[in-house]
Amino acid sequence: MTHAGLAPLPVGIQRLDVLHFLGYRGQGLPSARVAQALGEVMEQGRSLVTACGVHRTVRADEVASLGLVPIPRAALALGLVTIGPALEREVSWLLARGETTRALLLDAVGSAAVEEAADLLEGRMRERVIGGSSRAGTASRRFSPGYGRWPLTAQPALFALVPHAEIHVDLLPSCIMSPRKSVSFAVWLGPGDDPHAPEGCRARRCAECDLTNCLYREPDPS
Repeated sequence: MTHAGLAPLPVGIQRLDVLHFLGYRGQGLPSARVAQALGEVMEQGRSLVTACGVHRTVRADEVASLGLVPIPRAALALGLVTIGPALEREVSWLLARGETTRALLLDAVGSAAVEEAADLLEGRMRERVIGGSSRAGTASRRFSPGYGRWPLTAQPALFALVPHAEIHVDLLPSCIMSPRKSVSFAVWLGPGDDPHAPEGCRARRCAECDLTNCLYREPDPS
C-alpha cells in the first residue's frame, strides 16, 4: 500500500462544465439575465474554492473489503478530493436570504469545480503510479461509490484506507461526505480489460453508470 500526501489542485472552472450541471445541453443556452448572473457567480465561486486531494494505492487482492470483485489487475488506486466548505456555506446563506437562482448557479459552479478537481487528481495518480500513460489496458476510468454497480455503502471502507483527515473531509452516517462538494473514487491500475467501460465506450464515464435517468448524464455520441 502506498500513500501520497495532500495535493493542491488548481481548478479553473469552465463555463461549459457549469452549464452542463445546470442541465443545459446541445444548443440550449441560458437567458441573457441568467448568463450575466452566471458570469458574476463564477467569479465569486472561484474565490471560494480551495481544491485539494489525497490518494492511496492498494493491492488488487485487498479490494474485497471495498465491495469490489478482484480482477486481474496490478493494483487499485483510491482518490478523494474536495473544494472545501466555503462555497457550500455561501450557497446555504443565499438560500436563507431567498436568493434561489444565485444559490443554484453557485452550487453548479461547485459541482463543476469538484469534478475538475477529481479529473486533475486522477491525472496525477496516473503520472505517479503508471508514468502518465492513459492507454487502454493500462488504467481504467475513475469510478465512484454509489454509481454503477459499486454501492454507496462502500464509502466507510474507502475512508478507512484514504487519509481523509488531511483534507478535512468527513463521512456522515448516511455515507454522504462533508463538505458535500467532495468526490471519492477508484482507478484500476495495470494491464487488463476495463470492467467499468463497456466495449466501444472506454473513454466515457457515463457509459460506466447504470443511472440512465441521471440529470447530468452526457448524451450518447452514437
